[in-house]
Amino acid sequence: MNVCDHRPLQNGVMKRLRDAGKTVFVRSLFLQGLVHLAPEQLPAHLEEAAAPLSALHGLSERYGISVGSIAVAFIRDLQGVDSLVVGAETPQQVRGNIRLLEEAPPLPERLTQEIVRLFADMPERVITPHLWPQNKS
Repeated sequence: MNVCDHRPLQNGVMKRLRDAGKTVFVRSLFLQGLVHLAPEQLPAHLEEAAAPLSALHGLSERYGISVGSIAVAFIRDLQGVDSLVVGAETPQQVRGNIRLLEEAPPLPERLTQEIVRLFADMPERVITPHLWPQNKS
């Protein structure tokens, strides 16, 4: 689950897990790094993600909150989320992730509502990495 993928919220899985007293770890917070890319940085095989990324970056600019902070805070502050699993490939990414986890402010309610509305019907081929076409270049 991530800022672009709300399926566990929409289909009731999060509520069922919370009601059952389960501990919930959320992974894929940055959608394998995709949310950190500007739309113009997307490889050709992921161009379908340009519009959602553009919307996310627009929210970041409008609210003055980094994309990384939005991605962390949106999931971290969901009712029923107990822990976040964040990947990294370099020591610099680890340090950046720690900073985000420690410093991302709670999102204004109106921003949270915009995120829910904007990303409610994301194509599965954009939010499911194993469905991404392989880079042919």
